[in-house]
Amino acid sequence: IVFIITLFISLTSCKSYLINNYFKSVGVYDDNIKLEKLTADDNEIVLFGMHHIGKNAFYEDVKSKIDSLKKLDYLFYIEGIKSNFGGKNILSKQDSIVIIDMAYKFRKISGKPLISKDLETDHLKILKDKGIKVDFELVKQPSYDELGLSSEFYKNTDLKIEELLEMYENKYGKIILESCDYSTKYYENSTCKNKPDKKRFTPFLVDERNNSILRNITNEDKTRIAIIYGKEHFIGVKDSLQKLGYKIVK
Repeated sequence: IVFIITLFISLTSCKSYLINNYFKSVGVYDDNIKLEKLTADDNEIVLFGMHHIGKNAFYEDVKSKIDSLKKLDYLFYIEGIKSNFGGKNILSKQDSIVIIDMAYKFRKISGKPLISKDLETDHLKILKDKGIKVDFELVKQPSYDELGLSSEFYKNTDLKIEELLEMYENKYGKIILESCDYSTKYYENSTCKNKPDKKRFTPFLVDERNNSILRNITNEDKTRIAIIYGKEHFIGVKDSLQKLGYKIVK
């Protein structure tokens, strides 16, 4: 018993060490956000590389920089996969069935639920439940309102879940749900034995959402844009913008 307890503590400590190293490397422990800027003629694009959890000082710095760019008449592009049903307070039974079916399909191809039971993913709770000890006090990414962005200043340039599923089926074939898919709730992990191909899905999810950003930029009237997305999106976005003639400002 003592050996098992010691082994468990060692494994938990090892996980905490690896997680803390990873958080440090991707900027979760940063006090300030490092903005990147690209220009082409009179057009300016500023990139806010975000993460879902971080230090309070980091998000205060984000808020301060957002406020500065608002005064310069920047339009903000934000992420957030939603649905055509978004904003409806009352859904018909048929609408509810369609939404749940989409959630099952998304889980089928991604390997993880689209939404949680309470419609919110608490990354800090996940860390705590897994016994991970972090080196700094972390908070969840504030809402756009809390960051000083009301709807008049931003545009959601992300794809809707309906669009994502249609694009996936056009590329890889129809998503077929099986009896095992329905054996668990759509907000729980699947117990199906056949696992999704994450090597195919993950790049698809990032690339198609990046393409949506670029389509909006191409058709945008505003000359000053700030993009607030997860950091992983900006590798592909910067490459594509440079192909369109944008240059990174050092």
